[in-house]
Amino acid sequence: MLLKKYTKFVVFSLSILLAALLSEFLVSLLAKYGTDYRSVAIRMAVTVAIYYPLITFLEKYIQRASKKYAQASKGVAKSSSLGLTLGFVLALIILFALFAIVLHDKNVVSDFLSWIKSIF
Repeated sequence: MLLKKYTKFVVFSLSILLAALLSEFLVSLLAKYGTDYRSVAIRMAVTVAIYYPLITFLEKYIQRASKKYAQASKGVAKSSSLGLTLGFVLALIILFALFAIVLHDKNVVSDFLSWIKSIF
C-alpha cells in the first residue's frame, strides 16, 4: 500500500512540475509582447489552458503514462521502491536542468562540466 501511495506522489509531482515548466516556457515566450494589460490577460489564459487539462484529465491520461514510467523505472532496480526512487530522481534532475534553461537561460550540464574542470 505504501508503494502505491509513493507511486501516486511521484506521478502527481512530475505532472505538476511538467505543467509548470510548460507554463513558464510559454510565459517567457509571451514576455516579448510587453508588459501591458493585454500581456497579463494572455499569460492568465495560458496558465488556465495548461493547468485546467492537467487537473481535469490527470487521472485518465497520466495514469497510463505513469504506469509505463513506473514499470520501466522499477525494472531498472531489484526492488520496486528503489527503481521508482531512481526514476523519480532522474526525472527531477532533468526537470531541474530544463527549468534552469527556461527561467534563467543557464545550461546546468555545461556549468557542471566547467565546475568539474576547475576542480581538476
